[in-house]
Parts: sequence; C-alpha cells; structure tokens
Amino acid sequence: MNAETVPDWEKLKGVVAEALGRPETERAAWLDRACNGDDALRRQAAELLGHAPAAAGFLEPPPAPDASLADGTRLGPYRVLRPLGSGGMGDVYLGERADGAFEQRVAIKVIRGLLAGELRDRFLAERQILAQLDHPHVARLLDGGTTADGRPYLVMEHVEGEPIDDFCDRRALAVDARLRLFLKVCEAVQHAHRHLVVHRDLKPSNVLVTADGDPKLLDFGVAKDLGRGKTPRTRLLLPATPEYASPEQLTGGPVTTASDVYALGVVLYELLTGENPFGDAADPMAGRSRAAPPPPPSARVRRLSGDLDHVVLRSLAPDPRERYASVEQLARDLDRYLRGLPLEGRGGVLYRAGKQARRHWKGLAAALAVLALAAFWTRESLERRQLEHETRRVTVLSEDLGQYLIDLFIEADAARTGERSEALERMLDRGRALLDAGAFVDEPLLRASLLGAVGQVERRLGRVKDAEELLRESLELRRRHLRPDHELIGVGCNNLALALRELGRYPEALDLLRETRSILVRSRPPEHPEIATLLNNLAGLEKELGRFDEAIAHYREALEMKRRLEDEYGPAEIANAVKNLGVGLLDAGRLDEAEEALRDALARASRLDAPDPLLRAGVEHYLGRLLRERGDAAGARALLESALATRRELRGDVHRQTLETLLELAFVDEIEGRLDDAEERLRRVVEARRETLGDEHPETEEARVALERVLAGRTTATIR
Repeated sequence: MNAETVPDWEKLKGVVAEALGRPETERAAWLDRACNGDDALRRQAAELLGHAPAAAGFLEPPPAPDASLADGTRLGPYRVLRPLGSGGMGDVYLGERADGAFEQRVAIKVIRGLLAGELRDRFLAERQILAQLDHPHVARLLDGGTTADGRPYLVMEHVEGEPIDDFCDRRALAVDARLRLFLKVCEAVQHAHRHLVVHRDLKPSNVLVTADGDPKLLDFGVAKDLGRGKTPRTRLLLPATPEYASPEQLTGGPVTTASDVYALGVVLYELLTGENPFGDAADPMAGRSRAAPPPPPSARVRRLSGDLDHVVLRSLAPDPRERYASVEQLARDLDRYLRGLPLEGRGGVLYRAGKQARRHWKGLAAALAVLALAAFWTRESLERRQLEHETRRVTVLSEDLGQYLIDLFIEADAARTGERSEALERMLDRGRALLDAGAFVDEPLLRASLLGAVGQVERRLGRVKDAEELLRESLELRRRHLRPDHELIGVGCNNLALALRELGRYPEALDLLRETRSILVRSRPPEHPEIATLLNNLAGLEKELGRFDEAIAHYREALEMKRRLEDEYGPAEIANAVKNLGVGLLDAGRLDEAEEALRDALARASRLDAPDPLLRAGVEHYLGRLLRERGDAAGARALLESALATRRELRGDVHRQTLETLLELAFVDEIEGRLDDAEERLRRVVEARRETLGDEHPETEEARVALERVLAGRTTATIR
C-alpha cells in the first residue's frame, strides 16, 4: 500500500469496520456493494481485512519488538520508574523528576520502535496539540524530547484517578452529581474546540477522575487539528473507539466538533444508565450501525424521562446537523436542567410555565408543606387546618395532584385508625401509575411531592423496599431544586431515614436525621411539634444502635415537650410518646421502669374518645414482651394474641409489626414447650422477612437464629 493509492482513511475505516462485523463468507459481496465501483477503496479494504485474522484484534498495530525502557532510564531531567500501560502508538511509564530541581511525578509516553516511522507524524501532532491546551481539566503537557535510539517522547502530568464511569458507580453518585462532573468534562472538550482541536476518541477511560473529584481529559493521540489541515494518518491504526464513535466516523464522513458532541452523548448515556446506548460496550463492534437514534435513557432507567431524554437524544442524533451546535450548547442545557430552567428551544407554553413556577420556590415551598405535615403524621385540629390550607395551594399548581394528596391522606389516616378498605390500595395504584407514566417530570418539585406521599404510605403499609426507592428519589429532586437548608429537605431526610431504619441501615439513617435536625433548629422555635417528633425518631435510631442512655434521654425530652405543647397534641399522641419511652426502657433492660411506662400507655390508650386500635396493639405487644422476659408466659400470651389479631386485621399478614408480634408468640411457645407451634410461626416469620426486608437484615437473622434454636431443641428432645 502506498500513499498515492490510499483512499480517504475515514471512509476506508468505516467500510472495514462494517465488514468485520459480517461473516467472512459474506464480506466479499458486501465490499462490492459498499465500494460501489471504487476499485482503490475495494482493494485497500480487502488488504486490511486480510490482515485481520493475524492481528487477533480490531485493526491493532502489529507487535513491536521489545523496545521497552528499563526502570531507571534517564530521559532528559526525568527518570523512568515503571510501566503504566500501552496504547495504540506507544508505551506509557511512570516517571519522576531526577535533576534535583524539584520533586514531581509524571507520565512519560514513548513511541514504539517498529512503528516509529509510521506513527511519528501522529505522535508529534499530539505533542503540538497538547502544547496548545492549558485547562484545569486537561492533562498538561510538561516536556518532550527524543530517546537515545531516536524515538520521540512526551512528558505529561501524571493523573492518579479512575475512569469517570467507575468513579461515579463506586461512589453511587446521584444523577445531579454525575451531571455536574460531566459538565467539567464538557468544559475541557470545549476548551479544545476553541483551539480548533477535535478529540475524536472521547470515552470513559480517557477521562480519569481524581479522589478529589477532579476530572482530567487524556489521550489526544487521535485528535484532529482543524487549524492545520488533516492529521497525519497511518494505515493500521484505527482512530477512535467504535462504540463511542459517531456515524460519520464509522462511515468515512467529515469529522468535526459534532463528532465529539456525539461521543459525549454516548458517555452521558452510560453515566446515567450504566449501559452503552447501542449494546454491549465491551464488544468493539457493538453499535456499528448508527442510522437511527438509540432508545432513550428512560427506556432503561424510567425516572430519567423528560429533559434528560431530550438532551441525550439530541447529542446522539445520527445527522450532525441535528445535534447540539457545540459542546458549549450541550453544557448550557444540562446546566439549565440542574437549575430547573427550561431547555433552550424546547417545549410549549405549559412546559415553560411549569419551569417558571418551579423557579419561584418560595411559593412552591408553602404549597408543598402539605407533605411536611403528612410526614410527621400528626392528626389534630391545627395540622388538619394547615393541611386543608396548603393543599389548596398545591391545587393551584395542579388540581389533579392536590386532589390526589387530599384523598390519599384521608384514606391513609382512616387505615391507621382501623377503617381499613381497598380504597387506599386503589389510591396507591393510581399514584404508582402516575409516576410510571412520568407525571410532573417537568415540574420536579410537584413530582417530589407525589413520590414522597406514595413512599410514606408504602412505608406505613410495610412495603419498605419500595418506599425507600420512592423517598430517595423525592429527596434527590428536592436537593437539586431547593436550597440546602430548606425545610422540605429536612422532611425528605426524615422520611428516608425512617425507611432506612426499618431496613436496618442505621448509620445512613442517623446521618439523615442529623441533617434534619440541623435544618429544623434553624427554622423552628425550640419548642415545636416537629422538633418533638424528630427527638422521638432520633431516640428510636439510637436504641437500635445500642445507645440506650441517649435514646431514653431523647424519649423523655420528646414526651415532656409534647406535654408542654398539649394544645397541639391530642391524648393519643401523648399515649404514644409514653409507649415509646417504655420501649426504650425495655430495650435497655430497665424492666420495672418499662412496665410502669407501658401500663400507663395502655391505660391512656384505653381511655381515648376516638379509639386507636393500632396504638393499643403496639402497647400490648411490648407489654407482652416484657411479661415474657419476666417469665409470665400466660400473661404474655394474652396480650400478644390480642395485639396479633389487631395488627393482622389492620396491617396484613406480612407487615413488619405483624411479624414482630408473631415472633414474640413463637418465643412464648418455646418457653411453654410448644415447639411445633414455635417452629411453624418462626418459619413464617423467616420467609416473610426474607421477602420484605432481605436475607441480610438483622430482623431476618434474628428469626433465623430463633428457628435454628427451636429445631435444635426438638432434636435434643427427640434424642432424650
């Protein structure tokens, strides 16, 4: 092959890439059609394909003789320490400054010996490109030179980091955090474009992120300098990575800044969904056909619908003219998304009005206070008046959502006090259907209200895993669109913490409750119902962590505050606070004090004008447990069977509260020697907890250990 007969490399590359994806028996006929009478193109493509089996890879350079640098080799003022890796053009080494001027670790890239003649021009072009670029998110060129055997090298900033997709996944970054990191990459690419440089090989492995979250763009080895004509090309090195390449790169069209926009779209798609838009990113031929856009990100991660679908699919438009005109324009739309503004040129009146409404968060905050009230489940007259007042504000923005929240909380409140019906499940089904259909996706604070409302009720009904997903998404939306100390952030933290506590994820729950407290103490007077509720929630978590003294202190503080705020609390709330104190004392082993508090709570629950059967069942459960621990099996059984009947009727067979009472009854069976009954109950608890809480949850383990103990006891009895 000689320079005079080489067809356009970009076109040749696309033809060969397509041919490699076809069975060998079909390649010749396909080349005839693809080359369409271009004999030179047909001949060169066939020659490259003839090398493919021996290359054992995707048009990789032939193996070079061992020209590696030994550790300790001096290159100007630098010393080679060890190899870091290899690329298409050369090898990369970790080096250090060795002339004593100062200490510095560097990356040294050296061209391979055998290919030096073919790749020298491209390598020198990379060095010239890097010399033009000076940006905090581009790995800097520090120096360059020639080895003793005549091979060029360049010295670059050494980046200690990991690929951007691995960085995001290992830290489980939220969507908004991934977008902010991606925007820094866009800044680096736009900087290159302003210097008339197209990267042409943007992919996660070419963006390393340091431990501090600082991305660095690497590897301009296949970049194109638009200001200097065509970049020198080689006949065996395929520029760009196919699964990130644009259609024009794969089919031989002109490569412009739009090609980098496309590659950024692929990277963004992977950061948001964890998948390559065109298939398996590990397959070098995946997605070689780009005639049609890929499925939207929301097809793989439902909650990404709306603006993010629009941004990604516009970046991945097959026709370069339909993509963002620049990386800067792409970044501007992502920034507008993060700030809750309408995307440029998108949507009609309703879309833009919704965005405008969201920007005025002060008015929305008042409208969404309905969820704050529901979150703490206070049910007396003051809260009801506020509920009615603030729900009307929600209805101004969305009549459907306002009415839905009213209906949902009426039904949930009825279920809590014993009037269980199918209406609540129908309401939840409607809420889930709205979410699945992308309701309020362009009004994220209203969507956060819907997510939070459904999530809270799901948690109350014992479906904690589902609740966690909904509550986490609700909180994420609020963090994105409200100031960090907004009271609705505190509400979201509190609600998610309660779900995480039930899932046994105590440290994360504690962090969220501490954040809630830091927000509430700035926005509420010291004596406030929400402060009292927070103290109660903190105490419950501290109890789970074995911090009994702190828990009891907080339970007492919450109880005393509620007594002082008696006008804002009814007798049911006071009885519940007394019960919580009794539970804390019981878990701490202070049985006498615990029994006094629990009997007081039972008496208060019995005197309520409006009976609260679930409150009474909760007191009966813990008092039954206390009697069981004292050895009074008969007294314990009577209380526990009463509690189980109520919880089963109002909560269902697999609710967390029903299962904990079933477990206590199994313990009583065990004490009384009724091992068959104990085994039967324990098997039901283990199976249900595995299903609802997971195999690793502490409560699942508790039931499993109890079952093993009963089975061992039966074996011992049989042997005797």
